Amino acid sequence: MQSNYRITQGNWNEAMQVISQLPEFERDYSIEVLAQRVANKAYSLLIAWYGERPVAFKLGYALDDDRFYSWLEGVIPAYRELGIGTDLLVQQEAWALNQGYSVLEVKSRNCFPKMLRLLLKQGYFISHVEPQGQVEQHIIYFSKSFSRLLQSS
Repeated sequence: MQSNYRITQGNWNEAMQVISQLPEFERDYSIEVLAQRVANKAYSLLIAWYGERPVAFKLGYALDDDRFYSWLEGVIPAYRELGIGTDLLVQQEAWALNQGYSVLEVKSRNCFPKMLRLLLKQGYFISHVEPQGQVEQHIIYFSKSFSRLLQSS
């Protein structure tokens, strides 16, 4: 499989097509749950397309005027290892920076080592860890400051 994908702004139905094919998603996400979480907030919903098929998504929303939270992301298993997740993250960062946010925040769990490595590789710092019983379920909080990046360039 070659890397012929594109990323666009998306809609809830497209995101649900991806979510329904993600084995890691334990919660029952619905359009209503997604829309309620971002209600009355600035948000970004990106969809990655392989041909005419949505194969990945990334959803984030404003926490306040300065901070943007990267909430959910997923790539259908057959389309992983193509760089789609990294490209979604980079495009979301660019969008957030363009909108005037100075910090991007995200959290993940120890049981998702590829996501943890991606965040560290992209310049995120661990801000704290929240124990959750078994160590693989610990929640790891990350942040990336755009103002720090802008000052160093």
